[in-house]
Amino acid sequence: MCKKVKGGNLKKYKDITKLYNIKCIDEEYILVNYKGLDTKVYIYKIQPIVMLGLSENEKENILTVYKELLRQVSFDFQILILNSKLDVDSYINTYIYQNDFSQIENMQLKNKYIQDIKEKLIKENIYEIDYYIVISVVYNMNININSIDNVIKKLDKVGCVTTKVCGKKKLRDLLYKCINKG
Repeated sequence: MCKKVKGGNLKKYKDITKLYNIKCIDEEYILVNYKGLDTKVYIYKIQPIVMLGLSENEKENILTVYKELLRQVSFDFQILILNSKLDVDSYINTYIYQNDFSQIENMQLKNKYIQDIKEKLIKENIYEIDYYIVISVVYNMNININSIDNVIKKLDKVGCVTTKVCGKKKLRDLLYKCINKG
């Protein structure tokens, strides 16, 4: 099921179900068999907080909320950090969408400006970092996902936007991204 990649012993996995021992991928979770137990795995993407420029009071408030969150955690979790090459086209489209270029009347100048940014990004070979919290819950335990959602949403209070990764395709794509690095 694995295909060798040029240049060494690295392999590209095609069958993630065997690699991760997946029973099924649902819209909100991945059901895996871990150590003989059926376990639901929920994944949340986190937008980190930029602490630079915050006052000491703001930093202290963030730490207080974070400590509260850790006291309320009654489930297994892991932090997943993924580095990936910046998708320049996606970045440029988002950049254009988020910035108002209506003041630039000269269309040729605007296109040249965007093209220059794109070329610099490609030349710099920039990587982006994605942060996730991965939560494992034994399938038949009485832990309600809503209570987990409520604990995770406390991160929003400190400025970390959290979003549950939902959808079979998104979950499957994330699993592939974790193992296929090239």
